[in-house]
Amino acid sequence: MPENNHLTPVELPMPIRFGEEGKTDVKILEEELKVTLIDGPDMEQLLSYIPPFVQATWAEEDTIGMNMTHEKRLESIVKMFIGKTLPGALETFRFTFLIEGMALQEVTHILRHRNATFSAVCTGDRFMYNDDVLIPESIANSPEFSERYIELAKKSKELYVDMVNSKQISLMDARYALHKSSEQKYFMSINFKDMLGFIRQRIDRAIQPKGSNLIAYDMWLEVCNRIPLMAYLDLVNLDQPSFFFIKTARSGHSTNLYLPEPHNDKFEYNKDDFIYNVTRPEINGTTSTYNFFEERLDNARQELKDLKEHFIDTTPISDLEIIDHVLKQK
Repeated sequence: MPENNHLTPVELPMPIRFGEEGKTDVKILEEELKVTLIDGPDMEQLLSYIPPFVQATWAEEDTIGMNMTHEKRLESIVKMFIGKTLPGALETFRFTFLIEGMALQEVTHILRHRNATFSAVCTGDRFMYNDDVLIPESIANSPEFSERYIELAKKSKELYVDMVNSKQISLMDARYALHKSSEQKYFMSINFKDMLGFIRQRIDRAIQPKGSNLIAYDMWLEVCNRIPLMAYLDLVNLDQPSFFFIKTARSGHSTNLYLPEPHNDKFEYNKDDFIYNVTRPEINGTTSTYNFFEERLDNARQELKDLKEHFIDTTPISDLEIIDHVLKQK
């Protein structure tokens, strides 16, 4: 088709920033990383359809389960969560999250979960002049390294801006100059069954990095705030032993980084089995003993405890009796 410059130019979805200077703020990863629940069911929605769904196998009428009492519905929900019904029901409801404050390292970890659906704040078709850079707290706690880190981050942004402003290097190509720790934002949508597997894998503090731990903690807290029954059922234990690490640490097929923390100290080992002869919390930079990650872990533990206690205080005794009865059944 011929060029027609009499047409009104289309309104592009991103601001055009040619000629701007850009800026770079450097923020601590362990403080900035957060997960927000965008959409997901509540307890009433689950009560409305899960009971007939899990009873469908034995249906003699199309209306099976539709007239179930509240007590029977609640019993079905609890059984579903603790694995006493067919697991397919756990795949029928999903949660959508916004994950902010990630670097590319965290992005590579969430993208490995192929059963989730992602939408990214992209890098190739928008001007990243004002994007922030993240710094792990251990580096931030080390002035002799953090100064060089920040300098590199800002220099890479300056190079990016200069190349884009030249209009001789495309946005697609100029982004290769950017620091690996430029902040990333992703939407992640995942069904409950796969989400539970994701969280249980990523809370592993022996092998998984801090960023993945924090994503898993926040994700679980967001879901438990939406459906507090999950906190009461203790479906996720933030301090559960890292069984893969425990089984493989002496196998020669594991990247042994740190000495086991107390929850993993359940096997015989030689201290020289590990790259570092200290636990992970002990490697936190050269000058500071303050640990943002450990604070967030403590806060997550406390929030789950508070959610559980609030659930007990606000749930009718008759409902608690139903839940506890199901939990005690073998």
